[in-house]
Amino acid sequence: FPVTIANNKHNNHNNNNEQQQQQHKQAQDVLDTLSIAIEKNLIGRDDPLILRSDNGSQMRAHVFAQGLKNLPAEHEFIPVRTPNKNAHIESFFSVYDLHLQHQYFWDLTDAYKWTIDFMDFYNNRRIHGSLKMSPDKFTMRTELYGGQDYAQAI
Repeated sequence: FPVTIANNKHNNHNNNNEQQQQQHKQAQDVLDTLSIAIEKNLIGRDDPLILRSDNGSQMRAHVFAQGLKNLPAEHEFIPVRTPNKNAHIESFFSVYDLHLQHQYFWDLTDAYKWTIDFMDFYNNRRIHGSLKMSPDKFTMRTELYGGQDYAQAI
């Protein structure tokens, strides 16, 4: 990552343009990833998909907002400085980062496959801190023992 130290307006302007181009590219990457996920999961206009995000530059970018209009998703921002409103994703990335520290990948395909396996582990087999059991086991017990009553009893 090049660092530019500038004293004149021309260099500052170029640096701002580079930052804007990078933010535009990152926003387009997020939009492309979201489009692929929507397509792979066969999500249509009648499905209630809500994309909740923080207020990062990628999510606020014009290119992202315009591209999102073509997708079957509603965008919802969490309030500024309230990460607890997005606690589930904060928790996911905390655990993801912990597991990722010990991984080495040969290429992006290898990293992608590992991430897909990790998401399956996180969503289905990982022992949930407050449940003291995996989400799969919790779902099975909830269905077996009367749904809401079991969930409230825990």
